[in-house]
Amino acid sequence: MLVRGDDLLIVELVQGVKGRDSMADVVALMKLVAPKLILDVRPSPKKTKS
Repeated sequence: MLVRGDDLLIVELVQGVKGRDSMADVVALMKLVAPKLILDVRPSPKKTKS
């Protein structure tokens, strides 16, 4: 899970591959993706009451 302000990104591996550490695969993916997302993030629009 990656949280920045009101923005939230969740990565879930539904089905792993036999013989691999699924948790380690997800952590490795987040290590690759998270820095790019953090650098490219624009502030989310302010939520308004309807």
